[in-house]
Amino acid sequence: MALRTDQSRMELRDLLRMWPTLIVAAVTFGLVWWIAPQQVGILVYTLAKLSMAGYLGYWIDRWVFPDSRPTSPDPDRVADDPTASEYRRAAIICAFALASGLMS
Repeated sequence: MALRTDQSRMELRDLLRMWPTLIVAAVTFGLVWWIAPQQVGILVYTLAKLSMAGYLGYWIDRWVFPDSRPTSPDPDRVADDPTASEYRRAAIICAFALASGLMS
């Protein structure tokens, strides 16, 4: 039973990890709405495009490198460092976000 409680506590902590960022984003969105309401549509479009680019970058990394995950490296591949996998994934996601930001 203790394992179940620890697991649910971890899941709750994972869910609440990004709350400060969400609050800052909501306050910023409210400020844009108050100062320049005509810009809200552009803001929503840009955020949607950026979110989709990050999502696609993540899944393309998983698709191109199925055996090289940052969280569970293959023990047979000694040269595959978990931090290298993290940097690779971050670079792919960043490239997708940058490309979508440069597209009109």
